[in-house]
Amino acid sequence: MKASKISALLAMAMLFATTAFAAANKASLELTRDAVVGGKALSAGKYTVTWDDQDKNVDLSVSKGKQLLVKTPARLVDLPKVAVSGATVVKDNPDGSRALSQIQVSGKKYVLEIGDANSQTDVASRVK
Repeated sequence: MKASKISALLAMAMLFATTAFAAANKASLELTRDAVVGGKALSAGKYTVTWDDQDKNVDLSVSKGKQLLVKTPARLVDLPKVAVSGATVVKDNPDGSRALSQIQVSGKKYVLEIGDANSQTDVASRVK
């Protein structure tokens, strides 16, 4: 009986720790112009992005309210120091559309890089 109570308490503690960890990987994203993210066109506006940072390769989710709009692969690219503000990099595609390629999150020591790494405008190189 005592062992099952301890197990239950440990399970609850793990659940809360996991929830707190997940909340740390959430950020606001504001697109001032329409942009493509992970192949989906998003209108200018405010969104929420979430990811896990267990590895350098992550799944980035973009939501508006409670609605998941797109889930796309992203990479965590280290910055030389913690970002003091948020920023986004949007690139122009040959067809005239714009694609979100990087998200810098305030308080993190990495950027989220979306899409082809060879075509990025590098936020990491601009952070001194």
